[in-house]
Amino acid sequence: MPDNSLRLPIQGSVSAAAMRLYTNAADAIGIDTEAILTELGIDLALLKDSRRRLLLQDMERLIARLAELSNDPLFGLHASRFLEPSSFSLVGYIGLNSQSLRDVLDIIPIYETIVGDMGVSSTQVDAGLVYQKWACRFTDPIARRHEVEKVLASWLRYARDFLLIELAPTAVWFEHAAPTESGILNEYATTFGCDLRFEQPFSALVIPAEQMDLQIQQGDESVAQVLKEHALRVMTELSEAQPTSVRVGNILRMTLPHEKPSSEGIAGTLGISSRTLQRKLNQEGVHFNELVQQIRLELASYYLRNTDHSIERIALALGYGETRSFHRSFKSWTGETAGHFRARLQR
Repeated sequence: MPDNSLRLPIQGSVSAAAMRLYTNAADAIGIDTEAILTELGIDLALLKDSRRRLLLQDMERLIARLAELSNDPLFGLHASRFLEPSSFSLVGYIGLNSQSLRDVLDIIPIYETIVGDMGVSSTQVDAGLVYQKWACRFTDPIARRHEVEKVLASWLRYARDFLLIELAPTAVWFEHAAPTESGILNEYATTFGCDLRFEQPFSALVIPAEQMDLQIQQGDESVAQVLKEHALRVMTELSEAQPTSVRVGNILRMTLPHEKPSSEGIAGTLGISSRTLQRKLNQEGVHFNELVQQIRLELASYYLRNTDHSIERIALALGYGETRSFHRSFKSWTGETAGHFRARLQR
């Protein structure tokens, strides 16, 4: 067992649906999960209710304990077999109604906290390859390894089994070392069907860039928009304990592609008046318009650095009615054009 005596408990929460993936996997191999939940002090009633959330540190403890009892060095990888769209909460259903793989990967960083605070997703494009990365926040090395392998395997299963697209990564990267047990590398090959790389600088699926435009035949944009509006309300509720500027920033990240940013609209989403919103922001030393520009710069830098989106598409995603306005803003923020910024990073 690892020494947890000096490890601070990880902060955050996780949806019950995401946590059930592991208990379902454990049930399938005969582990008495109810007894383990009782042992760890985790409320079974909470876990059964998909609307509820549990402490992230409890998920970390549960994974480590179930992996130990399973005697399975690939417990996390095998847990991905129990994936359902609901395992990703609302994000799973938004993805089902998206238009392409590119659209799905775009929404993950925005809405993934609905699933839980287990890690952070990001996309990097380099030399015709897309690195869909995931940085796990767990500190327990056993739980971290199983969670990373479960997440990457789940992404692939979700694309193939539910989005119904033939996603074929060229490689999968893992930060952790290769397993020492004999014969189990074939299990990775069976799951991912591509080159395996261990002890890499980050964990990721490596996807040919042309696969980003794979179409999701059952996607329905109007349904996706309704689900995104619901997701916005859920994320607003999740962030109520956060500073007002953080909550406003989260809302802006989600709404910029769809509506012009306004303090009145944001205040309405938060259920307060525009005057109250500005007062709260002033108390934090933040002005609304400055926050809008800060979020736009953050998102613009992300898209230019990590995607191959056109400048026109990025401008629309940031809520600009015309590309020319985005060009002016970006140069005022950074002193260089968006095109030069992207070219410099590529060099």
